[in-house]
Amino acid sequence: MGTIRARTQQEMDARREEILRAAEALFLRVDYHSITLGMIAERTSLSRPSVYHYFSTKEELFLELSKQGYLDWKEELESLFSESLSREAFCRRLTDSLFARPLMLKLMNLHSAAMEQTLPYETMFQYKKEVQPFFSAFGELLRQQFPVASERARERFRIQFMLYGYCLYPLCCIPEDQRRAMQELNTFGEIPEP
Repeated sequence: MGTIRARTQQEMDARREEILRAAEALFLRVDYHSITLGMIAERTSLSRPSVYHYFSTKEELFLELSKQGYLDWKEELESLFSESLSREAFCRRLTDSLFARPLMLKLMNLHSAAMEQTLPYETMFQYKKEVQPFFSAFGELLRQQFPVASERARERFRIQFMLYGYCLYPLCCIPEDQRRAMQELNTFGEIPEP
């Protein structure tokens, strides 16, 4: 029995969201390279060909998850920083906000390896255009929180924080056997808990 075709925009949006939520749940448990669109389809009410109707490649689907993650994070940051904070409080709140987003951490880590290498320039350009509001809001947040800092200092902070974000996932989401080995060898000192 096939899937009944979505007829309204609302039905199509609901199916697209169902696919994204299934991919998100799977990605939080399984390595990206092991995931297929078929595996994602099995976790939805849709057939595999129906999933392909919404996302022609796994990369497109995960790029959409990443875009949603950045835009959701932008909304959170705007509400988290309504008042001026000390540098330490600002950095702690910003880092806590990122750590509370395990999907975002994993997607940031995946971005350059899987997305930029495989998707066409036009797709990546459109993605970057659609997530630009996050980066603009982040820059504005830094201007509001640190009005006396130079533009160069704020830009340096923004770059360093994003690099920090890209590097966090492999350090905070270490497989248990690797965590044990690193702790026994004291490779990095204390390893953060997931």
